[in-house]
Amino acid sequence: MKKISKILAAAAAAALCAGVLAGCSGEGLTGGVAATVNGVEIQEDEVTRDIQKMREQRNITSEESWGKWMAEYNYIPEAVRNDILDTKINNEVLRQEAAALEITVDQSEIDDYVTQMSSRYESPEKWHEALDKLGMTEDDYRENIENNLYKQKIQETLDTSGVEAADPLTYAQSYLTTFDGVKRSSHILFDAADEATAAEVLAKLRSGELDFAEAAKTYSKDGSGADGGDVGWGDPINTFVTDYQKALDELEVGQVSDLVPSQYGIHIIKCTEVFNAPDELTSLDQLPDAFVEYVNAQTASSDADSAYTTWLDDKRKAADITVNPMPENVPYNVDMSKYLDAETLETIKEQTTQQQAEFLGEEVADETEVEAEAGEDGEQAADGEGSGEGSGEGADSSGDDGAIQFVDADGNTLAPIGDSSGSSSE
Repeated sequence: MKKISKILAAAAAAALCAGVLAGCSGEGLTGGVAATVNGVEIQEDEVTRDIQKMREQRNITSEESWGKWMAEYNYIPEAVRNDILDTKINNEVLRQEAAALEITVDQSEIDDYVTQMSSRYESPEKWHEALDKLGMTEDDYRENIENNLYKQKIQETLDTSGVEAADPLTYAQSYLTTFDGVKRSSHILFDAADEATAAEVLAKLRSGELDFAEAAKTYSKDGSGADGGDVGWGDPINTFVTDYQKALDELEVGQVSDLVPSQYGIHIIKCTEVFNAPDELTSLDQLPDAFVEYVNAQTASSDADSAYTTWLDDKRKAADITVNPMPENVPYNVDMSKYLDAETLETIKEQTTQQQAEFLGEEVADETEVEAEAGEDGEQAADGEGSGEGSGEGADSSGDDGAIQFVDADGNTLAPIGDSSGSSSE
C-alpha cells in the first residue's frame, strides 16, 4: 500500500476554498462540527472545502475518478477526512499551546515572509497566479506561514538533549551520490533589456580582454558581483532556476556559457568547480565547507523536528479531543465497494478506525492482535502499511515550508522562504 498522507497534509495546508467544485461554492456543504480541541470547534465545512480543493487540483472531480484514485492508494473517504482533520487538530493544539506559553507571532513577521516570497515574481499578478496554481489565496499562505512560525518558536523552547541526534556523517554518506557532480559557479547578471552590453562583455571575456571576476564586480546587477560573481554550489546545496541550472550542467570547469536568459535577466555563467564524490566517505573533511554546512543544517533540523513531534504527541494526548463521525452526505463520500474488493475494503475500514483511535490517543490493539481477530472471523487480513499509518508523518510535513512548492512562470521551483540551502533565483 502507498502512503499519501503527505499529499493530503499539503492539501490541508493549502486549501481553503476558491470556489469551483460542489462544496466550494456552498453547494454540498453540510454544516456541523467535525472535531473539537479543548472545546474549540473545527467546522465540517472546512474539511470538506479542503478535500474538494485537493480533488480539483488533481483533476479527480468526478465520482469515478475520485473513487479510482482512492482505490489506487488504498483509501476510503473516512481516511481522507482523518488525514485532513489530523493536520487541523495539530494546528489547533499548536496554537493553543503557544498561547499558553505566551508565544506570539507578529503580523510584521508574516509580512516579511510574504514580501520575500512575492518579490521573487516580476509582478503581483504573477505572484497571485502562483498562489492560484496551488489552490491558495494570500490569506491561506499567511495562515500557513503563521503556523510555521509558531512551530519554529516552540522548537526554540524545547530541550533536545534527550533526542537521539542525527549523525551528520551518516546523513552525508546517505546523500553522497546526490552530491556527486554538483557544480559551483559564478555569473554576471544583466537586465533583460541590456543584451547588447551582455554580448559585448561576453566577447571580451572570451578574448581574454576581461577577467570574469572583475567583470562581475563591474557589470553584475546583483550582490554576487562583490564576490566576483560567485553564487555557490548547485542543487541540492542551492536551488537555481531551470534555465540557469541547465546551462551550468553543460559547462566544464573553467568554461563560460553563452548568454542565458531567465526571469531575472541575462546571465553569463562560469563553472568554477565540480565536486567528485570519493568512493568512500569516512570524514566530513572530504566535503567542501558549504556541503558540511548543509549537512549540519539538515541534521539539526531533523533533531528539532524529532523533539517537536514528541512534544506535539504529548500535548495531543493531554488535550480533550473529540472527532465526530463523517456525515454521509459530504460530496466526497462515494461507495468504495465499486472500486475495491470486499476483503481489501474491510481491511482499510479497520485500519481507518485504528488510525482515528491513534490520533485521539486512545488505546488500540497492536497489528498482530488485529490480524488475529480477523483470523478468528474467518477473514485474512491484507498485508501492507495501510491507509491509516503515516498520518503523523504527513501532519508534521505540512508544517514545513517545503510542503508548499512554489514555481515561477516558467515552472521553476522556488526554494522555501527561510531555507538555508541557498538561493533559488540566480
